Amino acid sequence: MNELTPATRRLPAAPPLDLPRLVMRRAAGVAAAVLAVAVVLGGWRMQDDIESEVDAAMALATLVAQLGQMGQPGQTG
Repeated sequence: MNELTPATRRLPAAPPLDLPRLVMRRAAGVAAAVLAVAVVLGGWRMQDDIESEVDAAMALATLVAQLGQMGQPGQTG
């Protein structure tokens, strides 16, 4: 018989849990990457929200100051 026939060909022995280990490693890597991207995007959005909130608070403070000046006696217009 030839040395390459299926009866004599031997495959290297691999642990039975090798494939699930590789799959779980890659899944953990993908999950870690997604978590890192979510944290970075969340921080970026949070900074943008804080800036818009400060702008809105300053506009409200200006409006309240103008309304307060309108209610003082002795001023016209």
